[in-house]
Amino acid sequence: MNRRSGWVGLALLLALGACEKEIEDDLSPSEVSGSEGDGQEGPTLILPNGHPLNWLTDDAAVLAFEDEVHALINARRTSLNLPPLVMQVSHRRAARGHSRHMRLDVHAFFDHDNPEGLSPGERLRANGVHWNHAAENIASGQLTPAQVVADWINSPGHRENIDDPRYRRTGIGYQVGASNGDYPTYWTQVFTD
Repeated sequence: MNRRSGWVGLALLLALGACEKEIEDDLSPSEVSGSEGDGQEGPTLILPNGHPLNWLTDDAAVLAFEDEVHALINARRTSLNLPPLVMQVSHRRAARGHSRHMRLDVHAFFDHDNPEGLSPGERLRANGVHWNHAAENIASGQLTPAQVVADWINSPGHRENIDDPRYRRTGIGYQVGASNGDYPTYWTQVFTD
């Protein structure tokens, strides 16, 4: 595997017949699009082995890259007459936690299910997210938001998640690779209805 080239993970789509809690029709006003509400506030969720289930940051460069992916995804959805996705803090922290977890210095894997056996849906639930339908896109190695979005759109399974009209909420998580020998970047996008 060439660590300099970008890798795009298989798109993962989850569905659940019944949900623990019904999702309200209106989006919560406290869960707004963009960077508002992110940062160092709230709980950091850690697995017993010390690996992250979410990741909080106030790093302006990280937030800007995540916001740019969000804007590019919504530009595509708008061009298809689909409603834009609302970036929610809970989703964003869960996605960023998965990107960080995949780093060489944390756990060194590239998969939707983490080595502790948690699926994307289980990680979202651990972060307080209730859903009926959920999906996740992952990628590694792309240096810019435009590159990762282009790779996802050029992959049928990833594009299907992006273009799915059921999804209304999203979270994007970006992490720089750990050190020499690691992938340069890790990207995760989660989607829920």
